[in-house]
Amino acid sequence: MEGMYDAIANRGMPRAYHESAFDERYTTIRFDNAVTAAGRLGNGRRIDALAAHNRYVRFSNLWYRDLTTLSEQLVDAAAEQDTSGSRSPTCGPPSHKRGIAPGSTMKWAST
Repeated sequence: MEGMYDAIANRGMPRAYHESAFDERYTTIRFDNAVTAAGRLGNGRRIDALAAHNRYVRFSNLWYRDLTTLSEQLVDAAAEQDTSGSRSPTCGPPSHKRGIAPGSTMKWAST
């Protein structure tokens, strides 16, 4: 299992008279899970298997900051707020060197 959390703040340039600014915040969360198995079937044959699930979510928000009071407010415009993500389960062989390697990959994404 592997995970990642990343938060980035982009402090905008002060506007006229240096009383306010627009700040952007980006947040990314990712989880990667995988299980692998290997075995011998006899007669020099072997089997390798992989099952994995990955999840990714990203948020992007625009904030209005009053630089005199240091208060902030989320900008009320749907185009300035973004949330996207994806989930992708995978089943199949992790790799193959020769011959046929059956397997399947399923991907599903949502925004």
